[in-house]
This record gives sequence, C-alpha cells and structure tokens, in this order.
Amino acid sequence: MGSSVLSVPFAFKLSGWYFALTLLSIFALSNLYSSLVLEKVMKTANSNSFVDIAKIAFGRKGFGFATIVFCLDLFFCGAMYVVLIADSLVSLYPSFLNATYVKTILVVTLVPFTWFKRLSVLAYSSFLGIVAIINIMAILIFDGVTSDIVGSSLFFVSETATLPPSLFEFPQSFGLLFSGFVCSTLLPSLYSEMKNKKDYKNMIKFSYIFVFLFSLAWGILGYLMFGSHVLPAVSENMTRNVNYDQVLNRVALWFLIVSLVTKYPIIMNALNLNLGFNNIVSLLGSFICIAVAIIVPCLCHLKLHGGFDTRSNELRPVLNKSMYKISFTEKILCLVLVVCGSIMGIIGTIWSFFPIN
Repeated sequence: MGSSVLSVPFAFKLSGWYFALTLLSIFALSNLYSSLVLEKVMKTANSNSFVDIAKIAFGRKGFGFATIVFCLDLFFCGAMYVVLIADSLVSLYPSFLNATYVKTILVVTLVPFTWFKRLSVLAYSSFLGIVAIINIMAILIFDGVTSDIVGSSLFFVSETATLPPSLFEFPQSFGLLFSGFVCSTLLPSLYSEMKNKKDYKNMIKFSYIFVFLFSLAWGILGYLMFGSHVLPAVSENMTRNVNYDQVLNRVALWFLIVSLVTKYPIIMNALNLNLGFNNIVSLLGSFICIAVAIIVPCLCHLKLHGGFDTRSNELRPVLNKSMYKISFTEKILCLVLVVCGSIMGIIGTIWSFFPIN
C-alpha cells in the first residue's frame, strides 16, 4: 500500500462509478489469485527468485522476458518515487528549491537505504509509510468534514458520473486502478524471509482485503469531494484548496514524502536480491505491471502444473514433481487472465501516451 492510492479518485473520474468499482474489484481478485498461485510455483520450482522461476518454467527466453519486465517494473517504481518526492518538496518550498537539483540529491541520498538486504529491517520503515498514508486519509476526511463548499466537502458533494465521461480517456484508468495491487516482484523475497511460510496465504488474503478497502475508500472520498475537478494526485487538490487548513495540508505533503522514502528501499531491495542488471531498456506503461503481477505467474502456473511438460532435461531435476495439479476450469481461468491482462495492458500502455484533455 503506497502513494498509488492518491490516483484512485482520478481513476474514478475517468471511468465513472460503475466501471471504477467493477474494475477495482476485478483487479483486486485477479492479483489475489496470482499471488496465491505464485506460492505454488515457488514451491514446485524450488526457488524464491522471480526471474529464476520464469527460467525454470520457460528456459532462457522466459528468463529474458521476466528479467526485462521485473527490472522495468521496479526501476520505474523507484523513479516515480523520486519524482513525487521532489515535486512534493518543491511545492512546499517553491522559492528555494529547483526540481532537477532536488531529484539529483535524492538519488544520491537514497542509495544507502538500498544496502539493507534483509526485509525484516525494512519492515519497520514500511510500517511507517503505511501510517503516513493513513494519516493523509485522516487529513482528507478532516478537510471534507470541515468544509461546507461544494467541490471540497463531504456534506455538499460534487457532481459525479456513473459511466465514463469520455471513452477516449477511459483506458487510462486501467493502470491507475491496477497499480495499487501490484506486489508480485516483492513476494518471492518476502516469502523467503518468512519464519512460518504456512502463514503466507493468510497474509496475502488479509493484505489484499485491506488494500482493496483502503483504495475503495480513497476513491469514494476523493471523487465525492472533488468530482470532475479531481487532479491526478488527490493531494494536489488538498494543498491547492484555499478553503482548507493550509498548515494541516502541508503536513499531509510531508506524510506523503515519508511514505515515498520508506517504500523506495523496499523496491530496490527486491532488485538487489534478484539481479545485477544495469542495462535497462526504456519501456513505459501499465503492461509492465500487469505482466509481472498477472501474466508471468499465471503462465508459470500453467507451464509447471498444467501438464505442458516441454522443459529441457537440464531443468527438470530442480523441480518438485507433481506437487500441484490444476483443473480444466483453472486452466481456462489462467488463460482468460493472461489474454485479458495482455489486452488491457497494451491498451492502457498506448493510451498512457495520450494527453488527458
């Protein structure tokens, strides 16, 4: 759970109530399923490395594909955090700070945080980030309750739409709604450090239920308060609205900065534990997130447990054979997730290059 929830109200604006609630539910369930499948794949492949699992299932080509999407996903998450931290600091002190210099200093400053190899150490900073995001929501609710002006109040809500106001802008909501549930690249590292691995399923279920309800609350609150005027990050509405307590909302920005700083080392930790990859090709779009969260786990599940035994002889000995067998219905479900995920990922990626207006 991180800063991506700040964009959920904007996704509600692009997709309308019906599709926003439907897609948010589908994305939560599909990510929950793929995360549970990933545990089976890790056990069968006898590996806790995301890219090694793809190599065991699909050979060198699978390894290459998984390496690219894995690195790009984590790299762009890290880059997004740096940009958001810098923009937040500049908005707090516009007269003193330059965005380019701040980003450069941040990259250098945050590097030492990536040296921690154990997630048990980073868990405390992650918890601090969650507390920060919850505090931002508390400030948002306070703003909505204390305002009596339409367009900024929870008592006098803004005009909203049931269906997408613009079909052309609608696909841009796919990645915004999906990104809050993506954690597949981190799960193998997390699983390897769990003392009691039997708790993995319960941990995953609880986490996704909590994140779904939290994202749902963000979307509903932000969309009701700001309606069609909600900005890509709802924190922008909070800091720009003169009707709100500006001191309190500047505190909200500091909470956002804390949340981003605490998430950065966790993202880079997964990259450090899996690869020494330094030649990353530029590739943007929601397809990367969908690939690592849905497509790769489901394809590996089909390959390892679906009876498609086309692996080379050199890879077969490392497998725990016949640990899981999947039914015909589950095969169909995996194929549907792969096909639909690919289609939505491609459309979302293409549409992400178009301007909102």
